[in-house]
Amino acid sequence: MKEFCENEFCEGEGFKEVRVSAEKAGDGKRTFCVPCENAFSVGVQHATIVAKAELAKELTKKDRLIAALQRRLRRIVREAQFSEDDGVMDLGERLLEIEKLAAALLPEKGAKGAKAQ
Repeated sequence: MKEFCENEFCEGEGFKEVRVSAEKAGDGKRTFCVPCENAFSVGVQHATIVAKAELAKELTKKDRLIAALQRRLRRIVREAQFSEDDGVMDLGERLLEIEKLAAALLPEKGAKGAKAQ
């Protein structure tokens, strides 16, 4: 532990050594005085809370897309059953609809698959 606070704007006496992240979690350590350590901890907590909120929004969006896909698939199956009763089966068009819906739901996978080929 160093003698003085490693905050460039502070000249306080070093109090506590804290893990800091540059490339990966906790890959470095810095010495802080009491006020700087408190400010650093609050900043880390704030960033964690914001990140969790963003993740929750993204998951909610994905859940809504999945629900929409499920509703559409149920409708496609129902329509296919009615068409089957009439003797007309338009399965190719139904499969194309499913592929479009899946591509809209998971655009990342489609992009990754295209890069791999």
